[in-house]
Amino acid sequence: VHRDVKPSNFLLASIPASDDSVSIRLSDFGLVMPTEARTAGQGGRLTGSALYVSPEQARNQSVDKFSDQYSLGIVAFELLVGRLPFEGNDVTVLMAKRIVEPPPVPSTINEEVPSEVDKVLLQALALETKDRFSSCKAFVDALDAALRNSDQRRFVELRQESRSLIAQDKFELARQKLEEARRLMNTNDLQLDFDYLEGTEAWKDAIQK
Repeated sequence: VHRDVKPSNFLLASIPASDDSVSIRLSDFGLVMPTEARTAGQGGRLTGSALYVSPEQARNQSVDKFSDQYSLGIVAFELLVGRLPFEGNDVTVLMAKRIVEPPPVPSTINEEVPSEVDKVLLQALALETKDRFSSCKAFVDALDAALRNSDQRRFVELRQESRSLIAQDKFELARQKLEEARRLMNTNDLQLDFDYLEGTEAWKDAIQK
């Protein structure tokens, strides 16, 4: 059990020989303990970083893999939403909120967060360990699937919007929609949309001359 999962303990490295462009590693194992030694505090002191500890750490109770999952959930929440679920300068208040309050729904803070992602983050940040994912891997896999599904849905929406704009002769707006879609995924079908846009725009220009 790591007990101190937070952004500053993640290392990013480029791996040229790998299929992945970036490798992510967790560092700083100064507070790590065997999974069978389930104790949160050290001499009554809170371990971990106040902004990222789990409710059970805040209570100075025993911790396990579910505690690390909660902390990872806060890191993911901050990355995707743009702020922490619980904020403030008073550590005592932060700890009290962590113990009794569920986190806010991410999309109520950042409307760009898809509903699929809301569900995954809130499960990882459940107050009770039994309500979280079975493992950190299960959480990461679910989050990855939610993001991919939301990207696919948005990709389809953008293509539909671009076609509607082309029909209205709003070619520059249509091009912007297709460029946004290309940032999500670049497919052969999408290139056909670009070709249709360019052809329609050229045809319109020709008949107006």
